[in-house]
Amino acid sequence: MKKALILLFIFSCSYSLRITEIFTGNGDFFDREEKYIEIFNDGEEIIQIQNLEVRIYTNQNSYVKVGLKTTIFSLDLPDVLSKNEIKPFETAVLISSKFTNHFGLLPFSSNCIVLHPSSETAWMSSWHSKISNVQIYLNGAKVFETGPLILKEENFKSFSFDGEKFIKSGLSPGFPFVEYISSSNLIVKPLELIQIFGVANGKEKLVIKTTKSFYSEERDVEEGFSFFWRVPLLKNGENIIFEAKGKRLVLRFVDLTVRSDFYGKIFLNELVGDPKKDYSGGGWTGEDGGGTINSTDDWVELLNTSEESLNIDNLFFLEKGINVKKLIVRTNSTSLEKKNFSKGFLVVSPDGGLSLKGDLYLFEGHPFKGGKVIDYIDYNIIGLSSTSFDDESLSVLIQGNTNLPKDRIIKKTKASYLIDNSPISGFLCYFFDKNELNIFVADRSILDTNLNINLKNGFDEENLVLKKEDFYFSGGIKIVESSVKYDGILGVGKGSYTKISYTNLFSYNLVSEIWSYVSLGWNLPEFGNELKDVVIYPNPILSGNKKIKITNFPEGAHIFLLDNRGNILKSEIAKEKIIEWEENFLRGFYLIAIHYNGRKVVKKLFVY
Repeated sequence: MKKALILLFIFSCSYSLRITEIFTGNGDFFDREEKYIEIFNDGEEIIQIQNLEVRIYTNQNSYVKVGLKTTIFSLDLPDVLSKNEIKPFETAVLISSKFTNHFGLLPFSSNCIVLHPSSETAWMSSWHSKISNVQIYLNGAKVFETGPLILKEENFKSFSFDGEKFIKSGLSPGFPFVEYISSSNLIVKPLELIQIFGVANGKEKLVIKTTKSFYSEERDVEEGFSFFWRVPLLKNGENIIFEAKGKRLVLRFVDLTVRSDFYGKIFLNELVGDPKKDYSGGGWTGEDGGGTINSTDDWVELLNTSEESLNIDNLFFLEKGINVKKLIVRTNSTSLEKKNFSKGFLVVSPDGGLSLKGDLYLFEGHPFKGGKVIDYIDYNIIGLSSTSFDDESLSVLIQGNTNLPKDRIIKKTKASYLIDNSPISGFLCYFFDKNELNIFVADRSILDTNLNINLKNGFDEENLVLKKEDFYFSGGIKIVESSVKYDGILGVGKGSYTKISYTNLFSYNLVSEIWSYVSLGWNLPEFGNELKDVVIYPNPILSGNKKIKITNFPEGAHIFLLDNRGNILKSEIAKEKIIEWEENFLRGFYLIAIHYNGRKVVKKLFVY
């Protein structure tokens, strides 16, 4: 990984002000445009903020001039202030006036002073992406400058000036140089293991408490301390406070399992994050405007299947667990009211666009202030990158059915603007549990209420009638290990393959998938020759089941277990006929990737 080279020049130790941190997260923790500059008074005089000016150079000759002002606000952190002076050994954070009670994450602690730029226009310019030097002026005279900033790290979020300290992500506003408390994360989730560290003045009592759940704990700490702490189960959106002799660290607790009343009613229906069309220039009609394509052309289509309405101002996106994004509502939708999202479709653009890979939550209420999850989609594996109009959109093909696995079916396809996403050509999926095979088909070209499915293997052949529910078909069939044919029951053999198919009467194409049956306790095959023959069992598995077995792969194959974010959990070069892996499998899906002689195949492991 490349390092950030930061050259820092301080003209004299007599200067009473210095910059201790610059945060340019561009969407992390705050709204898309947020950033801040932290100023520390290390002198003996009180500094009046109306006499201060910050100059941010984008190159050697061009700079943005920013004055400072106070504001009036009330925050839920007692040690965050807004006042017109900076006393010795105090820290001031210069941040946009859009940092408000409603939109701010409020991570500031350690007795910060929050100040705002006197000109939002100057502050909101694009200096954050091309900083070359930052200077502080007091009463018209330059008192500090960082000197040349050479940033070679492509995706830096924050960098601090204290022994050329470099922080790639996260933020640490507040005075961190003498006695302090800090954390590996500022946004924490239930049962997450985080590191708490800091500096104490001899032996001290560290008090850990919460603002809503009446959780309280004490720890003895001294000098340079560090320990790991497991986040308990608390109330969504509350603060966790670590405090010792006036030093304070405040964390925000977020529980992504807390569901809104609109869960299962409003859906993330379609995502376009790498468009081939200039949607914004086309007036958001869904047609190409013929202009420049940028982040304003990214869009998300929401679908409200209920008769209830929701105030649009109370909707937020949370991207990758840290990026809070407001919804820019477009003029077109099938919703009757523009202020309230009622039954039908609504097209919105996430403020700042969409990441090409990640996950996206739709929240009712601010995600970091007790908001509740309405819907969620993980597109780390598929991604939003498109090569043509045919794969421009990531569409949810089936939604609103509680019988489906929680991982709903998503597919790259053409954008289906303000219409349902079920494909013309048909999409088929299956889910096996408790000796029953459940089959789902989304195909909007089929107008009948029933769909005939054929299931055929070397042991049996059965026909199954799927019933139409809304715009998809579903049904199930019992499975037995037997070569005896029973009507309405599919006979299978150990390791057998069953072809599931139907004929699309609109295009007269055969739509089919192959399903392989495996069960515990049968004689496993020898090393296979084909990657496609790899067997994973049990699959799907119940959450809490910690063991899976993998077999029927070429000898010497390199096998990987990945989570749904693409993180490699385990890997092994196959030397035995069977690989047995133990892992704490949580609900969702995992990937088994097998590489052999330059070829590879990826299979899904479902956990329910």
